[in-house]
Amino acid sequence: MKSEFIFGSAVTANAGPKFYAFIVCHVHDDDLGITLSLQGVFFIKMDLPVDESRFDHLLSTNDEPPDIEIAEIRKIIAYRQSDLAQLEARIAEVQDMLHSLVERRKQKEQRLSLFRGIVSPIRRLPRDILTEIFLFTREWMPPSTAHGEIHLTPIAPLPMRSPHVITHVCSEWRHVALSTPMLWATIMVDYEDYDSRILSRSPDNDERLHTWLGRTGTHYPLDIAFVGPPRYESIIGAPLSWISSYTNRIKALDLSGIFSDLPTSRF
Repeated sequence: MKSEFIFGSAVTANAGPKFYAFIVCHVHDDDLGITLSLQGVFFIKMDLPVDESRFDHLLSTNDEPPDIEIAEIRKIIAYRQSDLAQLEARIAEVQDMLHSLVERRKQKEQRLSLFRGIVSPIRRLPRDILTEIFLFTREWMPPSTAHGEIHLTPIAPLPMRSPHVITHVCSEWRHVALSTPMLWATIMVDYEDYDSRILSRSPDNDERLHTWLGRTGTHYPLDIAFVGPPRYESIIGAPLSWISSYTNRIKALDLSGIFSDLPTSRF
């Protein structure tokens, strides 16, 4: 990247005419370093249209200037406005340059972070250690009481402490998580609002539930907690029928809800 910097300063010698000194430098920045080259020094004479000091007495009083002086004062105002506009334009250029440098710094920081990640200690962890760390995401939120009611988390562990989070970090972590049945063997199913008359809302049709169960493998013991609806108005589907395929693997089963309404032949 090549940039041009112009540094300016006012110079006045022995109450003589006013000059602006400009130093022009070129800056070349690349991955090999920064090179600064001096292009030149320039002096520009910046004479005022009139001698401002003649009107200093009017700056500290409220006296009305004579008509003959008003035209000269207006020239000073016009000059000062032009001078200020040039300064504001230069400030805008410097701000644009600063913004460009800040963006380049951000890009370099992001690139640096990527390379630091390559030598990160987490990459060198053995899979068995990584698996042990992942297992901490199985911790479940204990039932919380609000206004005398118990609220449970449906088909998920603690918020932001779920195996699902791990599977979205990188391909390696996803592979380790999906190949660890123990990570998915704790299952909480909350169907307190389940309406048995709507088959599409049945646990049998819940893709989340069956995806989760599929990740437990075929042999690992399961801990299952099921929260059912308070009552069943019409039994079309069996809300617990999905469990029958896993009965030989259930290590712990916690059922909540009114199950006495279910026919004895339905599970």
